Amino acid sequence: MEYAPGQTIPLGMMRKAIIRTVSQSNETIPHFYVWTDVIADRIIEARQAAPTESRPSLNAYIVKAAAQTLRRHPGLNATLTDEGIYLLEDVNIGIAVAVNEGLVIPVIRRADRLSLAETDAAMKDLVHRARGRRLSPDEYKGGGFTISNLGMYGIDGFAAIVQPPQAAILAMGRTRPAWLKTDTGWGEHAVMTMTLSVDHRIVDGAPAAEFLADLRSALEGGAW
Repeated sequence: MEYAPGQTIPLGMMRKAIIRTVSQSNETIPHFYVWTDVIADRIIEARQAAPTESRPSLNAYIVKAAAQTLRRHPGLNATLTDEGIYLLEDVNIGIAVAVNEGLVIPVIRRADRLSLAETDAAMKDLVHRARGRRLSPDEYKGGGFTISNLGMYGIDGFAAIVQPPQAAILAMGRTRPAWLKTDTGWGEHAVMTMTLSVDHRIVDGAPAAEFLADLRSALEGGAW
C-alpha cells in the first residue's frame, strides 16, 4: 500500500525495533567520532583485475580488512558488561542492509577466518536473503562490530549510530576523485571517507584512532 502526504504510515515491527535500538543507543551510549580518508586505488585496481564473473564487491575488501584489523585491536571488538569490558572471542561483523521496511544487520560470522572470495560470497548471500526476508532470526544475532556503506547513494561520508551492545560502527562513503600529494608526487586518486563511531565507555580516542589508521594502511596496502 502506498501512502500520500496527510496520511499516517503505521509502525511495523521492524520500524518499532529500529526505534527501540536507536533510542537506546542515543540515550545510553556516549558517542565520539574519528574519521580519515582512504586512497582506494589498490582496491579499484584489484577489482578491475579480477574476472567479471567473480569480481568481489567493494564492501568485501572493507569487511575483510576490517576483520583482520579487529583481530589486532581486540578493544574495538568488545562489549560492556556489569563485570567490565568483555573482549569477544570471535570477529562477527554485521552488515547494514537497507530493505523496504527499514534497516537490518545480518552478521558474517568469524569474518577474520574467511578469504576475500568467501567474504564476498557470504555477504552477497546475506544481503540477497535479507532483502527477500529469508534470513532466520539467529542470522541477525551475535555481531560485535558493524559496517555501513552509503556510498552507492553518492554520499561522501556520514556518522552512524553505534549498535548496542557493540563498541563501534564503521561508516563508509563513496569513492570519489581527489587531487592529492603522495610519496610519488601530485596526482588524481580515488578516495573514500571512513568514519568510526565509538562508545566512549568502552574505547578511548587513541585506541580508536590507532584502529582506524591501521585499517586505512591495510586497505591502501592491499592487505585483504
